[in-house]
Amino acid sequence: MRPEIKVWGAEPETAAPAALSFAKGTAQEFQSGKPRSSTARAARACFAMWQRMQPVVDGFIVVSLDEVKRAMRLMAEKARVIAEGAGALGLAAALTGKAGKGPVVAIVSGGNIDLEKFSS
Repeated sequence: MRPEIKVWGAEPETAAPAALSFAKGTAQEFQSGKPRSSTARAARACFAMWQRMQPVVDGFIVVSLDEVKRAMRLMAEKARVIAEGAGALGLAAALTGKAGKGPVVAIVSGGNIDLEKFSS
């Protein structure tokens, strides 16, 4: 309804098949078969999602694991929200500035993280 609004996905640099898919223009698979990071292991793209994403997503922003950790910490400190790594990808991507100028909305979901691990 509002084509001027951009929709971005976010992926960790350790598992970014959707970003690769958008760059190549066709569905791509993560090369090693599984993400190497437990911080954002839930972020996975699959071939079935490619046809659904392509018409509505403008692209993907790839973030480092350090950027994900900073986003998790920021949410905990400022908003008192505990998010798992995959749930913090949107905020991490928004904080990079790669989404452009203007208001940015980041969807945060997923609190499935061991609190001991989160604390470290």
